[in-house]
Amino acid sequence: MRKLIIVDDFYPDPDAIRRKAMKFEFQEPEGITGWRSVGGYYPRNIKKRLENYTGAKVSQFPQPLGDLYDNGIFYLSFAKGNKSEKPGVHYDDPLHHMVCIVYLTKGIPEECGTSFFKHKRTGMIAKPNVRDARRLRTNVDRLEDEIHFDSNVARKWIEVDRVGYRYNRAVIFPAKRFHAASKHFGGNIRGGRIYQLYTFKATW
Repeated sequence: MRKLIIVDDFYPDPDAIRRKAMKFEFQEPEGITGWRSVGGYYPRNIKKRLENYTGAKVSQFPQPLGDLYDNGIFYLSFAKGNKSEKPGVHYDDPLHHMVCIVYLTKGIPEECGTSFFKHKRTGMIAKPNVRDARRLRTNVDRLEDEIHFDSNVARKWIEVDRVGYRYNRAVIFPAKRFHAASKHFGGNIRGGRIYQLYTFKATW
């Protein structure tokens, strides 16, 4: 599993990207935690930028279609107000992709970055697979149920890595890794924690 890639000063004009984010409508899909923009946004040359920073060939990187499941969408992760939520440990899809998170709010404390975890009981650091199930003498479905149930139970996890928050910092990592926001911040779009998310297949 490839290590984290951290890129400071990711966008040449992050203020312009933030202004784009603030123009979107945000919704929380039924059955899914997280307020997200209705539609994504691709800045010019974003695919080439990701290739330059990762050293990989980027594919499976579709253009935004204007819905809640677009690539390049913006997320709100607030600590208070009617859009607040508690960070929960999770993994992203598609599992064979990389994830790129770009922090887009100035003045947020460093501790509001991204944390990576190991599940205490199972020792797993990523989505369960057949090898994990064989080692633990169970099946993948049961392991997935356990991870989902433990998502918001802090004592079930060990934090193994943390990337601090910094405006216009990108954090790139395998989608299957267990991760969560280290801490949410604020309660509105003006000063709250906002980030953009891309997923893509990377071939080295």
